[in-house]
Amino acid sequence: MLAASPAVLDLYMWLSYRCFKPKGPEAIPIFGRYGLASQLGTVEYSRPRRFRAMLEQWLGSIRTMWPECPAQVSEDGAKVLIAPARAVTQAILSEG
Repeated sequence: MLAASPAVLDLYMWLSYRCFKPKGPEAIPIFGRYGLASQLGTVEYSRPRRFRAMLEQWLGSIRTMWPECPAQVSEDGAKVLIAPARAVTQAILSEG
């Protein structure tokens, strides 16, 4: 699933790190110099609305593998809201 979609893989890796690191909820801007689009290197989308639609689609794909993923796009569409979480559960870590 991730091998066929580099953008989903990039977002998954970004989210797994960003959700592991914070002490509480965070809001990351989607656009701008330090926004998610710049961090992922996906600035080629000509319209912000198109990028937001793709972001929602990518989050849906990620939730099939990580149902507890706390990421969501804010109501105004300007930020990604995240909370502390682990993409890899303790059970999976123990098996490895």
